[in-house]
Amino acid sequence: SHLIYIGGSFITLTIMMFIWEIVGSKPSWIYRLTKWLAIGFAVLAQTGLLIKDIQLTVDETNPIQEIHGPLYGWFVVFFVLSLLYSSTPVMRSYPRVTGDKRKQLQYILFAITFGFIAVVNFFANTINNKIPPLFYIFIIGVMATFAVSITRHNLMDIHVVIRQTVAYSLITGAM
Repeated sequence: SHLIYIGGSFITLTIMMFIWEIVGSKPSWIYRLTKWLAIGFAVLAQTGLLIKDIQLTVDETNPIQEIHGPLYGWFVVFFVLSLLYSSTPVMRSYPRVTGDKRKQLQYILFAITFGFIAVVNFFANTINNKIPPLFYIFIIGVMATFAVSITRHNLMDIHVVIRQTVAYSLITGAM
């Protein structure tokens, strides 16, 4: 579980860089702040400050229970806000673009919406296990949205996207 939160600390940075590459804008000071916060949370994820303990139960709906540490709420706020911020370049450039680029941004906004709903459901489920874990369905929606946009509409050069995403992920992970 600690490893998941180490990786989770850097997910929004990768999403930011992916979106900025698609839109063609440059990262701002908020990206640098997010990067340092991600590094901080990745370090804290190895302590009991994010996840204090993990309990295995016989409860069929949620057999693995995370016991949250005192900084878990701050991690949730960081993750949700940085994910929301990553969509701002798309929303800023959307009114100014036309044609294929506009269609591309529509698919990205649609995928971000699915992803945001998945994140909110995931964190809500970890805080209250009575909330059904529907986040997997929404993650499938994100993947399906990108699959359709790439294959049917040829809106993204998949080779460039993969190359840039891998490069940014490796650079971000190394920092």
